[in-house]
Amino acid sequence: MNILDCTLRDGGYLNNWFFSADTSDKIVSLVASSEANWIEVGYLDDADDLFETASLPVTTLRRFHEIIQKEVRIAAMMRPTCENPEFVLDSRFGWVDMIRIPASILDMKPALSLAELAVKRGYQVSLNLTNISAFSLIEIGNAVAQIRGVDVVYLADSRGAVEPWEIPGLIETVQKNWNGPIGFHAHDNQKCAIENTKIAADCGCDWIDGSIAGMGLGGRNLRLEDALAISGREVLDCLRAAKESDWLDSIEAVPKELYRLASKSNFPQDWVDTLLSTRTSDELMKLLPHIPRSCWMNLDQLKPWLEEKPSTAPCIRLRKYSSLGCDHKQAAFIFHNLVKPVHEKHGAVFLGREVLPDESTVVRWIYSSEQMMRKIQDDVRMDPETIRNKGKRERGGLHGGPFVEIHYHQ
Repeated sequence: MNILDCTLRDGGYLNNWFFSADTSDKIVSLVASSEANWIEVGYLDDADDLFETASLPVTTLRRFHEIIQKEVRIAAMMRPTCENPEFVLDSRFGWVDMIRIPASILDMKPALSLAELAVKRGYQVSLNLTNISAFSLIEIGNAVAQIRGVDVVYLADSRGAVEPWEIPGLIETVQKNWNGPIGFHAHDNQKCAIENTKIAADCGCDWIDGSIAGMGLGGRNLRLEDALAISGREVLDCLRAAKESDWLDSIEAVPKELYRLASKSNFPQDWVDTLLSTRTSDELMKLLPHIPRSCWMNLDQLKPWLEEKPSTAPCIRLRKYSSLGCDHKQAAFIFHNLVKPVHEKHGAVFLGREVLPDESTVVRWIYSSEQMMRKIQDDVRMDPETIRNKGKRERGGLHGGPFVEIHYHQ
């Protein structure tokens, strides 16, 4: 198993990558003395006015190499939006062993293009699927099926929202569409990082990430010592004792409870910082618990739940389908992978689906208002995926058959 430390890259979200040279050198030295295989030292980029671990000039990479002097290999993340990627890759060749590329599941082309470029230039490449909790298994499988020629495919729980019971299905989906090594990157918003990573390793993951003191975006990461322990390796006492404050200069702390609430609702962690620009943390503590869990895609979708005195009442939509003697397992698969994602993409929030004793099926949705419900229903009807998958839905049963629909306000 490969253990990768991502302190300087993911921990940089806590201080905008403003690590002093002395601090970054000490982090590299500590990781090099552990039994980690890899250290991800930041982002590759040549944009102006970036701190050194957000750009990784050759002078910095050379310094890190001089510190390591052992079999710990260097990785760096590179965004598909990086300008002049050919020059960036060519100028760092020989100083970085692996390029890690974040990939958007709904638009894989930019990441795949950068991956192809990096492979041609002699790098090992990891393609990291981000925000996995926001997508169905079919969407994830379709994304993985497009990947060719890289060394590792990672599942990144970017929102810290993946629950332990979901891990086996996620890993199995990747395995069905990819024959190579698989990695898992956990966040600890719901205190599931250790359990999720253990399950991922048991299901066949070959790579896992950790960071010193769990430093990382939002709800933090799996701690490096826990990653080492999961793989059965020795853990240094200094790693166990490490605290975030040992490595970060004073920063304005965002209450971790806000990131936990964000993960419960399954929206991106960086939205918390955006929301804090217009509201206090105390105000958000009161508002965020009312946001239902969904596959949120843009911040505007949250607005109705962030009003102190909502101008419109949220509307519940209940649809009851006759059984039609169908295979409920197949119907559930069709619903969760072909119906639910399209509705959520347009802003509907899924409340639940259940099979009743009379074998009818009830599906419940919530919308910010009745007007918004009707708009979303129109958008769903016209969505290309709805049109393309009509036959599959009808053959799968329940959907497209007789139903009764009820609307009521919360």
